[in-house]
Amino acid sequence: MVHSKTQEESDLLYVVHSKTQEESDLLYVVHSKTQEESDLLYMLSELQVRGLELHKLTLEQQNLKSRVRELQEDQNQNQDKAVREALRLHSQQSSSQISMKQDQYEKAVLSLQQRTDQLETKLKAVRLLPAERRAEGSLRGELSAHEALQVTEQRQKHAEKKNFQLEDKVSALTKLLRDIVPAALAT
Repeated sequence: MVHSKTQEESDLLYVVHSKTQEESDLLYVVHSKTQEESDLLYMLSELQVRGLELHKLTLEQQNLKSRVRELQEDQNQNQDKAVREALRLHSQQSSSQISMKQDQYEKAVLSLQQRTDQLETKLKAVRLLPAERRAEGSLRGELSAHEALQVTEQRQKHAEKKNFQLEDKVSALTKLLRDIVPAALAT
């Protein structure tokens, strides 16, 4: 019986050892699963952190896009204001130039009108002169022209006469030189 007790104890020890081994294996599996769960939880928390960071970056990107749109709108408004101001200034300058040119034109028209009035007055005065005075003036003009023509004709005749006399003198001098020069060279 001692042997049988020892065998029983040995079997019992074997069973206890097996159970202990099973428990140890189970503890190892539990520990592994706990480690896996811990790793998964860590990865989950990392993913959540990254998700939050991504969400934060998405919000920042949206804010930046919104700010860019606002800046573009401001820039467009400023450009529109600048263009409107430039157009307003150009319009003012053009209006001033047109006004100055219109004043100059009006002054020129007034001056021409005054000159026309003066000429019309003189023309009326000339038309009112008696016909005799005009005829008398016309005769005087004709007489003056006739006298001037006669004086010119007399001067031309006098110039032709002097020219003829000078030509005679030149011929006589040429003849005299032809006679004298050979005699002078011979001596």
